[in-house]
Amino acid sequence: MTAIKATTPSASSDEDHGRDPLEPVVVVVPSATEDEAKTRYAVALEKGVTTLLERGYGRERVSNELMNEIADGCAPDEEEVSSIGGWVGWR
Repeated sequence: MTAIKATTPSASSDEDHGRDPLEPVVVVVPSATEDEAKTRYAVALEKGVTTLLERGYGRERVSNELMNEIADGCAPDEEEVSSIGGWVGWR
């Protein structure tokens, strides 16, 4: 994943939005290809699963949390559920 972190000086627009002006700003550069996007997605998903498991979440809770985040208000279809399960070793 390509991300750029930068610390910005205090700016009124940052203060107006309640953001700490010294907090790093993460800028995510869009993927150049579909393959790159899929790879970045898989890496981010794996990192999310690992982080949640390290924090003591059970596998079922991890899958629920990730599916809720991915769905963003839309129910996943069977293919999405199956692919997520495969990535995290639930096959």
